[in-house]
Amino acid sequence: VSLTENEEALSRELRTLVNSGYLVQNGVPPEATYHFRHALAQESAHNSLLKATRVELHARIASIIEEQFPDKVTRNPEVLAYHHGEGRQPARAVRYWSLACKQSLGTFAIREAIQQAKNGLRQLGEIPQSEERDTAEIQLRSMLGKGLLTLHGYAHPKVEETFARALKLSETIEKVPQLFQIVVGLWMYFFIGGEVQHALSLARRLERMAEADGAPDKLLQAAYAKGYTLYRQGNHEEALAELERSRALEVDGTDFSSQSPSGDDTRIHILCVMANVLL
Repeated sequence: VSLTENEEALSRELRTLVNSGYLVQNGVPPEATYHFRHALAQESAHNSLLKATRVELHARIASIIEEQFPDKVTRNPEVLAYHHGEGRQPARAVRYWSLACKQSLGTFAIREAIQQAKNGLRQLGEIPQSEERDTAEIQLRSMLGKGLLTLHGYAHPKVEETFARALKLSETIEKVPQLFQIVVGLWMYFFIGGEVQHALSLARRLERMAEADGAPDKLLQAAYAKGYTLYRQGNHEEALAELERSRALEVDGTDFSSQSPSGDDTRIHILCVMANVLL
């Protein structure tokens, strides 16, 4: 990052900073790593630089990590996202925030995932309007919605707001991979919130989308949503028929948690609802 050819001088300067107590050294050069002893010292050093210099350094750091440290790119995409953002490269920052958010959701680090999605959305504000930008926002909002419903519950207003915005954007783009899951998220919101008629309308939309796609996971999820909503309306016979139909849609080797924003295996929910209907 320093662009110096004089490795000895660089090592000497680093030793000076370590000896002064400004940095902490781990390991032995040239494999040593360094970090600031205090966060305030790091912030002070960062703020002492001219803004243009900070931007240039962040962009250079991001570029070098991508070129020379691929393992860090895979393990710590949020580091790349931060440096690209500070380096005025918002499109790249958004890509890495999305990757970081996906990883956090996969390990149930929900609060981190929500913050990473918000960071990505903030960076989107610096990107000109385009279909590519809208697609990136749909992906971020879909993941943000998953995080919010896990943290706050299905009927939280932020869940509806997030999925509704994603749905509105998706209607301007021909094919959106997350569309089905976005509609499932909205169905959950209205269903849990007690707006059963609106939920049934969304369940029927899911049914149409699943039939057009033909994927077993979508067909089963749509049948479950419709059956559960009919049960809540008191239409027990129709609900039971729909839920039994959903069970017949099981196909070995299919991930039946893939279309649920909550990440649950929908087949478990089907059996629970059927028990209630039969009772």
